[in-house]
Amino acid sequence: MQLTHILQEKIQSKDWPIGMRIPSEDELCNMFQVSKVTVRQSVHNLVTDGYLTKIQGKGTFVSTLIPESGYTMKFRLTSDIFGKTSGEERNLKEKGIVEPDAFVKTLLKLNEGEMVFHFIQIRKVNNEPLVFEESYLPADIIPDIEDVEREEADDMSVYNMIQNKSFYKVHKAMQTVEVTKIAGKAAELLRVKEGAIGLLINRLLLSYENRPLAFTKLLGNGNKYKFHMEFESIR
Repeated sequence: MQLTHILQEKIQSKDWPIGMRIPSEDELCNMFQVSKVTVRQSVHNLVTDGYLTKIQGKGTFVSTLIPESGYTMKFRLTSDIFGKTSGEERNLKEKGIVEPDAFVKTLLKLNEGEMVFHFIQIRKVNNEPLVFEESYLPADIIPDIEDVEREEADDMSVYNMIQNKSFYKVHKAMQTVEVTKIAGKAAELLRVKEGAIGLLINRLLLSYENRPLAFTKLLGNGNKYKFHMEFESIR
């Protein structure tokens, strides 16, 4: 459709930069003298291709300059423990907007003074703590991050938080897996001895423009933790 190409050109030319909220449906109708049906279809096309992201209650935002084409993979990015038959639950232990340490600042490519949204969860099966999960997100990637900080949710998914609340989309995940020793707060919350063997997964989520969106550490009891990730074709 012609309007789709016009809007796409505004994005690719950076007339509408990444993170910008595009004009409303009525405004687009007036700007281009077209019907609401045409506007809705064009916006839908660009959301499907990944150029735009809709955030409920906020509007529609530019998310990338690069179109999705051919075949891509849909990240589930979940960690299942003992398969799908076990009752897994998460307990949120702490959260807040904090200043990151040098390691996290470097991974997320943050400037001096930039803050992160930080939270720690414990994953349990049959009330037994098995996974210590610690996550960091740049505070500026989610509008009204203070509202997220005040939410009373016990189950916080980094992936869902970005996909549903940010104008960025997760395009790629980089991760390392290694055997390590469990110590400090992780040992306390997992109820294991200092120095117990654990499986450590470091995961970095990136946008289409390779901007780091989140860093997560998952530290599991080495005797009982199984990591599982699915990839699903979406084209």
